[in-house]
Amino acid sequence: MTVLVPSHLCGVAVRRALARGLDGRSGVAGLSVLTVDRLAERLAAPALVGSGRRPVTDGVLTAAWRRVLAERPGVFAPVAAHPATVRALVAAHRELREVDDAGLAAIVDSGDPVASEVGLLHQRVVNLLADDWYDVTSLRETAAIALQTNPAYGAEIGAVIMFLPQDIAPGPFVGQLVVNTDLTVIAALAGHERADAAVHRTIRRVSTDDAPSIAQPTAVRIAHASDADDEVRCAVRELTATLRDIPAHRVAVLYGAADPYARILAEHIDAAGIVWNGAGVRPTLERTLPRAMLDLLALPDHRWRRDEVLSLVSAAPVRNADGDRVPAARWDRISRAAGVVAGDEWDTRLKSYAAHLHASADAERAADEPRQWLIDRRERDATTAMELHAFVGDLRRRSHHGASLHTWPDLSRWAVETFAALVGDLDGEAWLPEDEARAADRIARTLQGLASLDSIEEYADLTALRLTLDLELADDLPRYGRAGTGVLLAPLAAAVGLDVDAVIVVGVAEDLVPGRIRADALLPDRVRALAGGQLPLSRDRVDRVHRHLLAALAAAPDCLVSFPRGDLRQSAPRLPSRWLLPSLRALAGDDQVQATGWADVPGLAESRSFTASLTSADVLATEQEWRTRACLSAGAVVDALPDDEVVAAAIAMRRGHAAGRLTRFDGDLAGLDLPDPSQGRIVSATSLERWATCPHAYFVGSMLRVEPIDSPEELLQISARDVGSLIHETLDRFVREQFDAGTVPAGPTPWNADQRARLRQIAADVAEDFVAHGTTGHPLLWRQEKARILADLDTLLDDDDRVRAETGRRQVRSELMFGLRGEQPLDVALADGRVIRFRGSADRVDRVGDGLVIVDYKTGRARDLTKLSETNPTLGGTKLQLPVYAYAARAALDVPAGPVSAEYWFLGKDRRRVNLPLTPDVQREYTRVLTIIVDGMSAGLFPHRPPPEDSFGGFITCRYCEPDGLGVGEHRERWTRKRHDPRLADYVRLTEPSAADDG
Repeated sequence: MTVLVPSHLCGVAVRRALARGLDGRSGVAGLSVLTVDRLAERLAAPALVGSGRRPVTDGVLTAAWRRVLAERPGVFAPVAAHPATVRALVAAHRELREVDDAGLAAIVDSGDPVASEVGLLHQRVVNLLADDWYDVTSLRETAAIALQTNPAYGAEIGAVIMFLPQDIAPGPFVGQLVVNTDLTVIAALAGHERADAAVHRTIRRVSTDDAPSIAQPTAVRIAHASDADDEVRCAVRELTATLRDIPAHRVAVLYGAADPYARILAEHIDAAGIVWNGAGVRPTLERTLPRAMLDLLALPDHRWRRDEVLSLVSAAPVRNADGDRVPAARWDRISRAAGVVAGDEWDTRLKSYAAHLHASADAERAADEPRQWLIDRRERDATTAMELHAFVGDLRRRSHHGASLHTWPDLSRWAVETFAALVGDLDGEAWLPEDEARAADRIARTLQGLASLDSIEEYADLTALRLTLDLELADDLPRYGRAGTGVLLAPLAAAVGLDVDAVIVVGVAEDLVPGRIRADALLPDRVRALAGGQLPLSRDRVDRVHRHLLAALAAAPDCLVSFPRGDLRQSAPRLPSRWLLPSLRALAGDDQVQATGWADVPGLAESRSFTASLTSADVLATEQEWRTRACLSAGAVVDALPDDEVVAAAIAMRRGHAAGRLTRFDGDLAGLDLPDPSQGRIVSATSLERWATCPHAYFVGSMLRVEPIDSPEELLQISARDVGSLIHETLDRFVREQFDAGTVPAGPTPWNADQRARLRQIAADVAEDFVAHGTTGHPLLWRQEKARILADLDTLLDDDDRVRAETGRRQVRSELMFGLRGEQPLDVALADGRVIRFRGSADRVDRVGDGLVIVDYKTGRARDLTKLSETNPTLGGTKLQLPVYAYAARAALDVPAGPVSAEYWFLGKDRRRVNLPLTPDVQREYTRVLTIIVDGMSAGLFPHRPPPEDSFGGFITCRYCEPDGLGVGEHRERWTRKRHDPRLADYVRLTEPSAADDG
């Protein structure tokens, strides 16, 4: 006996039901449970394989369609080379293979230029493949001939039961089954005329019996949630409760739309620790290793963009030449720092960056107190940069070689070798998950099989290779798990023939089930209608979905259906599917309920929001949900999860944030072994400024040495910091050159034309170095910025001429260094005798009479710096450079008694100078501020600064505080509580004088 079933899953249910038996009899013998196409394959395969023909794959179809489009594209000429064109035509070809010659002729003669061309090209593809290849339609035709010419096949098949036939394709095979076998049909109806139309058509093909009318099934329970994600969480909680009473293999979870339900259902069921089986949720194309190969093939078309290269090595287990996993995270950081964007920058900028790091390491070794950790890091980063350079260089050479190949056998060998070089030898890799191992094997076999395409397509290239792989792997959706083991997770189509005790159906909203009807651009409905019912219309597809939903409602005595009230991804409301109206009316006992009035139906289960259902649900599904509930109600942690360390830590953090004192969650590092600036460690003024500006930023940047690195792809314009560095380096080179030549002007003597031209030339040379490092942004914007920088340098010489003429100043030093490059650090004594050792570099030192003026060039806007005064010389500790520079110049040029001042000299639009004399009052205030900062740092106080009132977008602008996720109001409220901690009193008075009176 042979039982023909609509799907493999239905076949499993049939076999197990028959094995269980009835009336005390169990077991099966002499039974075959097959789909119609599987039976056709059994009958036809001997004849087809014996003729030397091979099965058609997606790759073969793709190659065939590319060939006929190249030979005669017709109306598709403008888009014949586009991958989407081939993909759409391959899909149309599969449908047209179900149409007989008369129907195909009607389509060709339809008068529709696109559909007619599709029909003609389809015929050419069929003829091209006919001699050497076979597909499902060929199997059916050959099987029909085998049944007709060999009656013994009918006897071998035995009695045939066609169980739950659905949309069986028209053709001679089913007709021959009727003629040559004892065929019985067991059909199931859904109780709706249009939903049952396809089943009726199939019955009429094989039987003269009339099908009875039945009532539509309805849902036992209906639930709704705020959105798809919350709906899935509620469904998994319901599943968890159901499994208390019903075995897992007797429960099914079905979804109306794969996007977004398939993946999030699988993820949440996995998180709940529930075993499941069913349709795969990720095609082979989206698995890590196949995706890596496809991404590699796409890189040349995108000029080897940095973000795409790093995405490839981050997502897949990529290997280097030694067979070791590449350090993807470190490579990402290095390539960002090197300014690599795409193309040849992988070569030039990585080598330039490595050379720069080596030079910086050598300079640090020459310092008075070299920082070994910094030397080691720069040498390590230089080595990493060259390793990345070698890796990308090898991939680019391989890709260039692949681009020179133009036959399928050559491309197949190249692809196999390149894939092996990219991911290494995967044989015996136990760490690969089962799905990934299967995907790796699938792409390896696919790459090897490409060599056979040369019989169809003589010319090939990397674009054809990528398209072929894409089509081969996109529809390869392997089944997950073993049927009958665990809960069934599947689309609605799996409901046909399903035999379970409980069903949960999610996503039954109008825009998902049935969803939107989209017109077919190649074969519109008016053309499909000419095929005499052999091509499904758009309405037929909708009816099929309706039949599947009704089958799901009838599959179990307990059926829960849910739908989302909104779509948070698109900020849109949702309505229940029109097909839920009978169930809603049955629950309400009112035949007048409409789709828009569903909220008035009594007895619907509701999830008002994620938080509401999480805190009120009787059953929770995952560890995370239990922990979240415990944290939301901190008092319940003792009763709910008394020994959970994760929950205890979360509760402690929440209580610490809410406390009115500084805790370790807010930046209290007291008692730890912290570096103390007063214990001989050399520091910079800018690092101490960072503590006064935001102590947390100092902790992250200066102590943890974590610095954010911007993506070079997002760099449109050179940063203000790099503009300052460019100008400083240019001026230093220029002035030192003039000092060496003895041509630095003094007094009213102006800079001459040759000197001005030399300054511009040096600026251009320095600018080229910045371009090589990838810090100048888009070329068009950089051209404008470079012109502005050169103009600012000319203006600086004009201002310098004027200042020297008015004051009699003359420059005596350029880049006065202390604590750097072998120079002695500067010691500044505090009032209690402690000494702070500084390093730094002042841009310029001028002599004026018996005194000195130290200059720090600024390229930005003056803004708050104009508020510097003798009573507030540090702006609350945030500007510590000028007094340090004045101290350093006094020591270096031996001016113990003469007047010394330091100034900010602004270039560009502001063109002003802000001068600060080093008076006794300034020195006393400076010492007081330094004492507060050093005491706070050594005490371990690293709180978040309150954000400024004008914080952009209402969120904290400090890039280190941002991860807190707090709005400005929340952050200020927390800060208000914390700042009354007596340990912060000095810091509050330093940074917020107006707040000192509050506590």
